[in-house]
Amino acid sequence: GDDAHAKKPDPAPLLLAAERLGVAVSGMLMVGDSINDAQAARAAGCPVVLLPHGYNEGEPVHGVDCDGIVPSLAALADCVRRCGSAVGAP
Repeated sequence: GDDAHAKKPDPAPLLLAAERLGVAVSGMLMVGDSINDAQAARAAGCPVVLLPHGYNEGEPVHGVDCDGIVPSLAALADCVRRCGSAVGAP
């Protein structure tokens, strides 16, 4: 986060990560826990899945524009193994 010229919700950290990894932003999956994560992903053109806990500044993630909400990282991993993608996860 400190290497990008701006912080989330600006898409700069995600764009920099994609560049350094040599992947398309659209091929990445942002896993976050706040509206700032979701806004950064949307601005970058990246799918986003949120966890309902973590550093969310006390604001629930239900109702945030995202592709899915998963209850835990374990549930996210299960979904990725089953589906090949977490987008649209329950």
